[in-house]
This record gives sequence, structure tokens and C-alpha cells, in this order.
Amino acid sequence: MNKRKDKLWFAIFTVPLLFIFTTVVIVPFVIGIVYSFVDWDGIPANPKVFVGFDNYVQIFQDERFLASAWKTVLFTVMALLSVNVLGLIFALLVTTGLKASNAARTMLFMPNLIGGLILGYIWQFIFTDILSMIGEKPVSEVCSSIGCSTRNSPCIPWSSSLHGRWPDIR
Repeated sequence: MNKRKDKLWFAIFTVPLLFIFTTVVIVPFVIGIVYSFVDWDGIPANPKVFVGFDNYVQIFQDERFLASAWKTVLFTVMALLSVNVLGLIFALLVTTGLKASNAARTMLFMPNLIGGLILGYIWQFIFTDILSMIGEKPVSEVCSSIGCSTRNSPCIPWSSSLHGRWPDIR
């Protein structure tokens, strides 16, 4: 009876999870693969024309796609390298018998303590300052007034990969 009860509890917790995973991940993935083999504009009234691998041939000849794919690979490699190297450095720093180990532990753990406070200040800034400017100025002026820049800078991939990996390092 105990094994039967265990199987029942396993099914109670697993079946809804499998249903949601299949509905949210597997079905859209399969539909995306099917759509990749047809020429269709997404409007249900228009016909879907089967083109086979022509979409793949076309996308791998597109310079913009290749540039985006290269930037994605570069971001991934930089993120993997930075998270592992910095993680090793931080681990050595906090586990060795150095006098700075306690200070390093404090500095690495501090963002966990003050993150909510900083987030509150950010949202306060957004709601009070940014949203009040949106109706008064064009978006480009709003972005430039808060220091945003869309210029092509060589430090953007590094800063974005380090920013995205910071939670993994700590």
C-alpha cells in the first residue's frame, strides 16, 4: 500500500508539471520547427507554402543574421569565461586565510542585503521622474537625458555579459 500511495503522490505532482511543460515548451518548439519549413506571413487567411530548407539557406546567406549569430556566440563565450574566472577568483579570495577574506565576504554578500532597497529607489525614479517626462519629450530626448546611449561601443558586449552573469558569480 505504501508503494501505491507513493506512486499516487508522484503522479499528483508530476502530471500537472508535465502537462504545463508540454504545453508551454514542447508544443511551441515543434510548431516553430514546422513553421520554419513553410513560407507564411502569419496571417491565418493566407496560404502556407512548403519551401523545405530554403528558409535555412536564405537565413545563412543573410549578413545581418550571421553578424547577430556571431555576437551571440561571442556573448556566450565571454559570459562563460567571465563567470568561471571571476567565480574562481572570488572563491579563492573568500576561502583563503587572507586578512581581506572577511571584507571580501561582506562585499560579495552585501548586494543580497541591499538589492531590495536599490530596486525601490530605481522604481521610485522611474515612476516619479521618467514617467513624468514621457508625455513632455520625445523618446530620444528622454533617453539622452538619463544617460542612455545607443552608440556602437566595444565595451557593450563585456558589460552586458558581466552584468548578466553577476548573479551566477556570487
